[in-house]
Amino acid sequence: MNFQTRIIAQSESLKAKTAQDIISASSLEELILVSIQAHSALKMTALSFDGEERNLVVELFEGDKSVASIDVYGKCLHELYNYQPLPESMPRYCDKPGVLIDEEWFEKRDSRLRFKIDPWEGERLAAPTALAELVLSYAFSSHGMIEMQRKIVEVKPGLRTVIQLKLIFLGSDLEKEEDGWVEVVSIVLDKLETLVRKRKTRVELVQRVSME
Repeated sequence: MNFQTRIIAQSESLKAKTAQDIISASSLEELILVSIQAHSALKMTALSFDGEERNLVVELFEGDKSVASIDVYGKCLHELYNYQPLPESMPRYCDKPGVLIDEEWFEKRDSRLRFKIDPWEGERLAAPTALAELVLSYAFSSHGMIEMQRKIVEVKPGLRTVIQLKLIFLGSDLEKEEDGWVEVVSIVLDKLETLVRKRKTRVELVQRVSME
């Protein structure tokens, strides 16, 4: 199944080229890349329309102003990407809100997704290949969302533009205020650009060979 997306709402601030890039995006990584390059922030969550399967809804912002809302077909995401769902039933210290008893699940995930701590500013970094799993595991949890912003930080070897992800899980039971958690992780923008470019080149090459 191909990656499928549509713009469900937009303001005059959304440029025609950005809209075309969004519609023609062939992957979640490319959609995020073209969106965050054009606008300063994104918000994501999974919503169900008319009781159907949940889709990923991406909202683009410039400052506090909403520029566009994008709907990504949930079924195609589940077929195109493999990801581990969040451990929503993870036990916690009842006297320490937000503190997990067993961090092993996160340690294994961080290792698998190649997380690292930048030695300069202590920035928590993930490889661009981790982007889809981080987004989908939170967006399709019972009560999760993602906030992204483009920012400049000091990471080795100097000032770099990153996408900072604020990964929010409100908890499986919204009546329990201490049931959720928040993670903050960054992905270097030019590394994501390289990943998207290589994947598009590979797909184009395969298509060219199949036509010969």
